[in-house]
Amino acid sequence: MSYSSLYLGSLTAGQIDFTASIIRHLRYQPVSSDDDILEETITASLQGSPSTIEDWLETVSQVCGRVRRSPGDRVRQASYLTCQPTTEGETWRSPVESAVLELLPAHALRKSESVETPLERQRGVTWVQVRLERRDYWEAAQIVPLISSQVVENGCTDGQPPNNFGIDAGLLTGSLAAPLEFEITNSSSAAVGSLWLGIDSRIESPRPYHLECEDMTSLGSGVSTTSRADFSQGAGLSFSGSPGTETRIGMYSLDGIDLAYGYNRAYRALLLAMSTSDDLQGWVQLVHDGTVLVRGPVASLGDGVTDLGVLNIPPWPYDPAAIYTPESVNLELWAYQESGTPSAAFDALKLLPVDGGTIMLADLGGGLPVGETLVYQDGRLITYQGDRAIEAEYYASHHLRGEGLWVHPGEHARLHFAWERSSGGFDAGDSLTVSLYYRRRQRWI
Repeated sequence: MSYSSLYLGSLTAGQIDFTASIIRHLRYQPVSSDDDILEETITASLQGSPSTIEDWLETVSQVCGRVRRSPGDRVRQASYLTCQPTTEGETWRSPVESAVLELLPAHALRKSESVETPLERQRGVTWVQVRLERRDYWEAAQIVPLISSQVVENGCTDGQPPNNFGIDAGLLTGSLAAPLEFEITNSSSAAVGSLWLGIDSRIESPRPYHLECEDMTSLGSGVSTTSRADFSQGAGLSFSGSPGTETRIGMYSLDGIDLAYGYNRAYRALLLAMSTSDDLQGWVQLVHDGTVLVRGPVASLGDGVTDLGVLNIPPWPYDPAAIYTPESVNLELWAYQESGTPSAAFDALKLLPVDGGTIMLADLGGGLPVGETLVYQDGRLITYQGDRAIEAEYYASHHLRGEGLWVHPGEHARLHFAWERSSGGFDAGDSLTVSLYYRRRQRWI
């Protein structure tokens, strides 16, 4: 099979051009299977002077040696097998895990050993083979913009959740799920600390999973509503309790519609709080008819965002084909401190979707300064402070934890955000400017 172009490698690790003039014959046939990693070979005959062939082989050896990237390498790009089957066709690429160069005797590629190999040697012909392992998919080499310069805020305004936005199903093509790539620019007035992102991969309409604490009912002892300019809608709950006492701060009633939209999926409970006392602990639990169905892990509360663990909503298998009885489940927030007066101001509880993919961008110390941009592309997370064409202008401000944010062809998605300031705490009015990209994927080309 002939190709308009066929490359192995990356821009930073170097590339092998298998359609270069030194290539006399080329044999490569993509395979497909149910395995995550595919083994393939690219076979070529080289024709040229001994020095030209030697230089080419040295380049190929170097590229093959650089294919395997060290874990956590933020600078070196992943290596790909990049293929354009025809001049009019699209260019595709597949991530390569390993590549090995081998020299072959000429007869190894013939049906008979009666080939006049001395003649081929006289003509300067050398046969080589690259054995490679690649991932079981192809993705478009050209990145596709999905959302451009979408502004998100850390809280709610007038009951609307600007800390999430939808991705229309019509924008998502291909035949396989694919990860999102993104650019996040700090458009606030303070450095951004750790961020949490989660995606609802099949839900078009948002449910109220940003839960305002001032909307809680059955408030506990020492809990009252309070006004704060840095909270969503300017309000929250103030707590001043007694040491050694478990206190229910309050609860939300998740009705039948809320539970139906949950589809028994997993949600990470993120608590946004300020003015927390030392050694204050907290947790969430799901309660039905006075029975605790699920109790989350106990976490140390601090100013900013605290991860209170993962909950399934509803906490039982959901069958959309069955007639759903609209029962409610209470989502409760509790607090405890062994000694000293426990106190805090609670703004909101954010239920971040997990099943469609969730990531945490952990602050490495200095945060994302105002005006600078976090870029996640080709498996690398890099912060740019100036011209992206200048290598010295990027650095690492955050570390990515998680398996990525995935979208599915022809299905709506909704991306959710929560973050804190690098200096501590948060402000519901802080904003980010977000652009999303992706590369559609398919099994074969």
